[in-house]
Amino acid sequence: MRLGSAIEGMRAYLCVFGGFQTPFVLGSQSGFEPLRAGMQLHFVPGILERRFIRDAFAWNLEPMLLHVLDGPQADWFPTDCLFEQEYKVSSSSNRMGLRLLSGPLPLPARELLSEPVAPGAVQVARDGQCIILGMDGQTIGGYPKIAHVISADLDKLAQLRPGEGVLFQRVSLEEAETLLLSKQAELRQWLARLGLA
Repeated sequence: MRLGSAIEGMRAYLCVFGGFQTPFVLGSQSGFEPLRAGMQLHFVPGILERRFIRDAFAWNLEPMLLHVLDGPQADWFPTDCLFEQEYKVSSSSNRMGLRLLSGPLPLPARELLSEPVAPGAVQVARDGQCIILGMDGQTIGGYPKIAHVISADLDKLAQLRPGEGVLFQRVSLEEAETLLLSKQAELRQWLARLGLA
């Protein structure tokens, strides 16, 4: 198997039927060791021939547009200040958080006690810059949360590259639900196509 550089996005996933045969550690077969040239990945051989899907798979048509709901501290900031500029993804971003660079947002003259946070929370740090919590982010945070990326767009966070631009768009709870249901339906359709390929 040869792996090259990503042309779009940041991450790709390789899946095999039955999973890779790795040792159990603390009840999990997840591996955190980076792949090296010559490494062997063991799995149970399948009985099906190789299958390919030749159709273009347009998953996120607008990868740099993130739909958000107002966060619990949105009223701490001037109305719509989050939506008035483009943000650039910082090179210091990782799976814990997507750090954005922009003109700093105006900081509220108040403090927040630490409270629960979740992936997709758009926090405003003390320097006025935004941090979007990723899938490996912490569970408690003390920065105010101006917005929250909707569930349908969470996968975009892992694919944004340093230097790429990001725009936020506010949606209603009903619109967020519609976007999620649409994405889930598209995923089910592709899973069915894979099963028949």
